[in-house]
Amino acid sequence: MNKDLYLLREIGNGIYLIDDNKNATAYLVIGEKKALLIDTGVGFGDLKSVVNGLTSLPITVVNTHGHSDHVWGNFQFEEAYISNADIHLYEDSYSKEERTNIIEMFRNTIPPEITQKELNEWVELKPCKTLPIKQGDLIDLGGKVLKVIEVPGHTKGSIALIDEGAEILFSGDSIISRLWMHLEESTDLTTYLNGIKAIREYSSNFKNIYCGHTKYDEEPFGISFIEDIIMDVTEIVEGKKVGTYLRDQSGECLVCEFKNWSIWYNPKRI
Repeated sequence: MNKDLYLLREIGNGIYLIDDNKNATAYLVIGEKKALLIDTGVGFGDLKSVVNGLTSLPITVVNTHGHSDHVWGNFQFEEAYISNADIHLYEDSYSKEERTNIIEMFRNTIPPEITQKELNEWVELKPCKTLPIKQGDLIDLGGKVLKVIEVPGHTKGSIALIDEGAEILFSGDSIISRLWMHLEESTDLTTYLNGIKAIREYSSNFKNIYCGHTKYDEEPFGISFIEDIIMDVTEIVEGKKVGTYLRDQSGECLVCEFKNWSIWYNPKRI
C-alpha cells in the first residue's frame, strides 16, 4: 500500500488535514495522551503509516458517518466509533457487491498505480470492530477535548465534532459546498435544518469549519456559512425556493444552487 497518496497540512497545533487523493479528507488531532483520527477515507493508501509517522500515541478512530469514502480505511485499525443510526450503512458499504460497484462507478478516480490484483484483494477486506458514539460524548485526548454533535441529514447518523481549544468544527459531510440530501439514507430537510440550528448554538466555540472533503490547498468555511445554510434551506422548506430536476449515477433529485453552495434533495422529503 502506498502512503504517498495522501497530502498533509497542519491546520492547528497538532491538528493535521489528510487529503486522501482528493477523494475525501481525514483529520488527525494529537493530544498529550491519545490522538483522534476523524474518518479514514477510501482505504487505497497506507493511512496507518501516515498516521504513525505523525504520532506514536494510541489512535482513536471516529467516523462522521457511514459512507464508503469515509470508512473504507477502517480496516487498517482495530476499532472505530460511529453512530448506531449509521451501523447498517457502514456494514453495507463493506459488502463485496457494494465495493465492486463503487470501484466500477468511480474507476477514473482510482490512482493508476493501484493494480487490479490489489483492487480484488481490497474488495475482500473486512471492517474493523465498531463502537457507538452519540450526542454530547466527549473525546478526551489529554489537553484536548472534542465534543460530539449529532447532525442527522446527509445520513441519519451523521455527526460533527467540535475542538473548542482550536476553535474548529469538523463537520463531515453535514456542512459542505455540495450537500447530498437525496440519498435513501438521508433524512428530510426539516430534520437537517433543525440539526444545523443546533450546531449554531455552539458557534461561539469555533471559528473554522473543516468538512469531509476540504482539500489540502483549500481554506475552511467560516461560521457565517451556517447562517447561509439555515436561510437557504428554510426557503426550500417554506416553498419559496424549488430546485431544478437532475438525474445522475447517484439518483434523481432537485438541485438548488445558492451563492456559495448547493443542495441536492428529494422533494418528497421536505
